[in-house]
Amino acid sequence: MKTSFKIIIPLALIILGFVGYDYCLHTIRWGMWDNFWGSLYAGLAIAVIYFFLDEYVLYVNLNGEWNVEEYIDETSYSQYKDYKLFYTYHIWQNGNQIKGYGEKIKQDEGGGTITIFEPSKRVRVEFEGHIEKSYLKKSIIYLLIYEKGRIRESSTTYTLQIKDNKKLEGEFKSTAASARGRIILNQKL
Repeated sequence: MKTSFKIIIPLALIILGFVGYDYCLHTIRWGMWDNFWGSLYAGLAIAVIYFFLDEYVLYVNLNGEWNVEEYIDETSYSQYKDYKLFYTYHIWQNGNQIKGYGEKIKQDEGGGTITIFEPSKRVRVEFEGHIEKSYLKKSIIYLLIYEKGRIRESSTTYTLQIKDNKKLEGEFKSTAASARGRIILNQKL
């Protein structure tokens, strides 16, 4: 249903633009009182355009299960450099607010050493964040992750860009070994 709006809305905006342009030309010719109605019409048109852009064109549904890949590029603990960490996240979105939980399911230490965590030994994470919508550039998602590790708790921040409705990419910074790197989230279908 959302895809049809991507076609209908631009067409409606074009028609509305032509009608609004013609109406504004008439208000200029007919005087001040008509200018008031022209301004009112333009204000309503802008409100309708904003509503449709916000609700149908720029809407991103992040609800569901996501595969997460963290690539550690920098760290204060050299043994962790070039590690790849894999998580499964369950995201719940309410408007621009996001929260959820997840588990670390695997880590790739490089050199062929891969550790797959049994469900009873998985590290749990909880997170919260928000979407910063942008009409002229890509929207950004900010997440704060709380990880309850086996040795200690840590916090990680994600700054993500929406590539499409099923893929997010960005950077992370963590208090665990001062790690930084790239991150990719892919929604499970």
